[in-house]
Amino acid sequence: MRQSLFKCLMSYEYYLHNFVYCAPTDVRLLWDTYFDAMSEDFKRETTISVELRVSKTLQSLNLFLESMGKSISLYDLTTRPTNMDNVDYEFPREIQDEMSIQIPPEDYEAELKLNLEQHKAFSMIIDVIQKGKSGIFFIDGPGGTGKTFFYRALLAHLRSKKLMAIATATSGVAAAIMPGGRTAHSHFKIPIDANESSECTMSKQSGAAELLRRSKLFIWDGTPMAKRWAIENDKLLKDVMGNDQDFGGKVVVFGGDFRQVSPVVPKATIHQTISASLVRSYLWTRMKKFRLTINMRAKNDTEFSKFLLRVGNGEEPTDTEGNIRIPEEMIVKYDNEEDSIKRLIRAIFPSLNTRAHSADYMTDLRKIISVEKLWRRSEDV
Repeated sequence: MRQSLFKCLMSYEYYLHNFVYCAPTDVRLLWDTYFDAMSEDFKRETTISVELRVSKTLQSLNLFLESMGKSISLYDLTTRPTNMDNVDYEFPREIQDEMSIQIPPEDYEAELKLNLEQHKAFSMIIDVIQKGKSGIFFIDGPGGTGKTFFYRALLAHLRSKKLMAIATATSGVAAAIMPGGRTAHSHFKIPIDANESSECTMSKQSGAAELLRRSKLFIWDGTPMAKRWAIENDKLLKDVMGNDQDFGGKVVVFGGDFRQVSPVVPKATIHQTISASLVRSYLWTRMKKFRLTINMRAKNDTEFSKFLLRVGNGEEPTDTEGNIRIPEEMIVKYDNEEDSIKRLIRAIFPSLNTRAHSADYMTDLRKIISVEKLWRRSEDV
């Protein structure tokens, strides 16, 4: 068993599977034998006492046991030098915050609702995590193809097993729609105006660094908007993990849509802007890429979905000035303001007279957006 443990990088999961499912006769002996291996993460805290190391290790074991439907109280490990009831408060604030993230009820079912494209990526990423391997992935998809839904499925899967996963995005808006999401610049201490010489600053003994060490997955949405130097600045994870592999050997999932906003480089030429993009990074060729093409927002309107994809890919014909002609069937004819508004409402809400009181109908991807906020005729709806 000693050899197997070290081959499996001394993981809690392997240890627990052995004494949960193999029913060893002396759990206490296993604890005494492998305590140093299991508490390796905590030994990095140079000022930590042995008693506190024991408590933190027991707490971590208990979290894994709970994910298996068990409890540490079922085993001969309950005599401990520090009160387990108070051990939560001994964890760094960053880890406590991560552990307190609530999984939305709908996210528990997200994994079951993934389409074939999403499920293929999901299965490979989870498999890499379960095997303790490293990996860099990129989820490429136009708006509406379910990238955020996919991220939330990954987060729910891991967090439901008491494993830590960090959700970040380039913009605060994108980060806010993922449970526990924060900007990548905040999480990884990346300078806002990153360049070739930028470096992240974080103490290896800090709670933030401990959170990075414990996390099984990092998600970074909206990466096409970020300058490649911000993404390449993975020296922080290499230092924290003591591992010279890309991103310290962690599993990282990037994602976004190159058809949308590119990196903002003040007064730059097109060539300079492209040079600042992720596709010009040495990391780009090392990423396993998954492409999402099914528009989940317009899945019942395949022609519209195909039109949007052609526009995004630069494949839709244009006139001499570069303008795209919108198909007639997508245009609501304008005669005068009053008639045109009513015609628009009927086009978007065709069953409004009979289903106006149905919340599902009114919120089922049906929206009328006024760009200039000049439309105040809400009484027409």
